[in-house]
Amino acid sequence: MNQANEKGVLTALANAPAQINIMPDYTAEELVGLASVFAEEGFPMLEILGRPMGKAIDLLASFNERPERSKVYTAIGTLKTRKDAEAVVALKPDLLVSAIFSRQVLDVAVDAGIDYLPAVSTLQDIQNVLEAFDEVGRELSILKVCPVEVVPIGMVNIMANIFPGIRFCPTGTIEIEDIPEWKAMPWMAAPMERWFVPDELIYAHDWDAIRGRLRKIKELAAEGVAKRGDS
Repeated sequence: MNQANEKGVLTALANAPAQINIMPDYTAEELVGLASVFAEEGFPMLEILGRPMGKAIDLLASFNERPERSKVYTAIGTLKTRKDAEAVVALKPDLLVSAIFSRQVLDVAVDAGIDYLPAVSTLQDIQNVLEAFDEVGRELSILKVCPVEVVPIGMVNIMANIFPGIRFCPTGTIEIEDIPEWKAMPWMAAPMERWFVPDELIYAHDWDAIRGRLRKIKELAAEGVAKRGDS
């Protein structure tokens, strides 16, 4: 489902209620279950965190063999080196994600025709990414912000005012109850958090409970988006 040339994955991420990141400790069967529920509930992407990267690569390789892979975009996160990025793009994920910007990862993404989402924490970070994207002929439309403990909502608002047209995906420690406040911001994309869906629900294959959790997130996201007209 690689639509990098059409920026499909970035558009989906910009408009998603939230983004659930997962550790690579699950089985391909568990990813199949998650992918099905995510797709049915309007959560377009799952991100496998490369912690460690070898396990993430093995999990994506197994998931690629399942027909459910086509139901969602798949991202690989925490990319830091050219070597890891080259190993990952061989499996054709839809998005590469980093905790900080890496020009080496960007170059691999460009060569592979895959979108790249780096994280920023300062205004200078944004400028650096903007210039690097311009050099390789890519438009910068969305960034990850990490962590929100260091870059709170007020600071992201300043970033958005200085760099209009860029959407932001905050991550760090975001509680479900925080979603309306974040989603009320006009520059907001998908908040990212591993804990939005607890590990125990995935291990238990409790798809009904996961579905309920996702529906609650959608309600809170919609509540925040509805407030944008008041700002």
